[in-house]
Amino acid sequence: MTDRVRILIVDDEEEFTQELSQHLTTWAQVQVLTRGGEARDWIEQWQPDAVFLNPLLPDCDGFELIDAIFTTSQVRPLVFCITSGGTARLRMPPASHWPVGSLPRTADLAAISVSLRVACTARRERAVSGESRGPSVLIPEP
Repeated sequence: MTDRVRILIVDDEEEFTQELSQHLTTWAQVQVLTRGGEARDWIEQWQPDAVFLNPLLPDCDGFELIDAIFTTSQVRPLVFCITSGGTARLRMPPASHWPVGSLPRTADLAAISVSLRVACTARRERAVSGESRGPSVLIPEP
């Protein structure tokens, strides 16, 4: 049996992380960090398939962390910036070739969980077969 999908949540808003974790733990291993400064080490050591990151944590510049993931990390997780509004979608950051999405705190977390499960499973299957672990469209634009 293969390992469960690993998802790292880096956010200091307890209510949101608990709700998101509830949806994800039915099918994935979930680790929650409330301090961004710990995230880089966790990403390298734990090698998550996806990272949900509040880029505006008080102890860490989340955008620098994202840049470090894309430029120096050996791990290539799907990365979602937790935002206060907007739509959940993927976009390609210009300096990398890895997907970054946004996750509004008001999003339908059950639907996000289902879509993320499909995407992470597909990426793992492609990696096992030797195919690229490049971008996956998780949530269609409205």
